Amino acid sequence: METKLISDRNLIVGLLILMVPVIIVIFMSFIYTDGINSHLTISGFKELSTPIRIQELLSISLRALLVSIIATIIAFIIAVFISSFSSTNQTIYLSVLTIPFLINESIRVFSWQHFLSVNGGINKLLSCITNKQIAIFNGANFWNVYVVMIITCIPLGVFIFSAAIKIIPNIYLTVAKDLNMTPFYKTTRIILPLCKFAVVTSLTVIFFISFSQSTEVNYLGGDTKISIRNLILSLMSAGKFQAIYALGSIIIVLLILFIYFIHLIQIKSTFSKNK
Repeated sequence: METKLISDRNLIVGLLILMVPVIIVIFMSFIYTDGINSHLTISGFKELSTPIRIQELLSISLRALLVSIIATIIAFIIAVFISSFSSTNQTIYLSVLTIPFLINESIRVFSWQHFLSVNGGINKLLSCITNKQIAIFNGANFWNVYVVMIITCIPLGVFIFSAAIKIIPNIYLTVAKDLNMTPFYKTTRIILPLCKFAVVTSLTVIFFISFSQSTEVNYLGGDTKISIRNLILSLMSAGKFQAIYALGSIIIVLLILFIYFIHLIQIKSTFSKNK
């Protein structure tokens, strides 16, 4: 008779404890209290539906979408490249990709701020190559924000795609080798279709991470610093706490829908294999 490491009851209790912040966020998004009396309200959602808040959320969302698409494409290419090496070298490359995450985010972004400044390394390198004074990157535009966000999120996509490529049956790669497929056709006709689940996962995970990234905007965003952190600080200074909880509830609902969507994909994939 098998004994479980963690009983179902203890697992449920543990999950409920982890869900406490989620429950509080959803509950408080519909409750207004003045310290004495409390009543139901949707004022938080109304605040988020005002033109200025919608504009801020759209700006953050569009930036996150662009970052997730570009980072996912680059991450897939890097993951395919890394998969062509031996297991030892793959481990080394993946370990190197984790090093930036071990550094404090603020210190890391501050370093990028220096490197991407008007007189930073990138502009100097471009100036040397073109023999002209180049100042593409500076603190007055959002190029710096996009570049740093993309570079920060690429390793996440690489880890996701590397795991997906690892579980591809060898028979597919053997057939590709027997057919003398070029690396391009092997990647686009075999690896990419078998990594569809990883593509969706990478796009979604990177989207939510870049959606919440704020340090990059604060250090590199120029005069207009639109980010989730600054949006929350703005709502706090205005005393509109229900809007903060409402924003949290919306994000939670989107995450639940994503998990449900992934679950449906897994069921469909399992059904197709067993058919």
